[in-house]
Amino acid sequence: MAVVSLLTVQNTRGVRRVERVAPELVAEQICALLDDVAPAAIKTGAIGGAAQVEAVAAVLAQQPGIPLVVDPVCVSKTGAELLDESGRAALMRLLLPRAALITPQLGRSAALTRPLARIACRDRRGCAGILGPRSSRRPD
Repeated sequence: MAVVSLLTVQNTRGVRRVERVAPELVAEQICALLDDVAPAAIKTGAIGGAAQVEAVAAVLAQQPGIPLVVDPVCVSKTGAELLDESGRAALMRLLLPRAALITPQLGRSAALTRPLARIACRDRRGCAGILGPRSSRRPD
């Protein structure tokens, strides 16, 4: 099951528009799913912005026993920004500390950890050092 928190207008060449779903609607949909199904874990992807991150975090705070996997989608494959600076800060402050596992792609790690990314996030190990012990690690 999924909760949509942002919509994109895109094709294979790029993202033309990003629309964020109202945070109240995101929270309400998560609650509706949790009322119906007991998930083994919850995984995030592209969340939208700080308000959406805060809405997700507020609902998840009421579900401390469900493991959280955070895939911080900050940038599209074509380079369009999907999560602004305030959204990244909220993600790092509210969701990453609660995550059982963090699974960013290398490019997403760099986007999430800027400006530190320019210094230390040139490879998976550097990004893992910034993101913490829960980030996924594969041998280089």
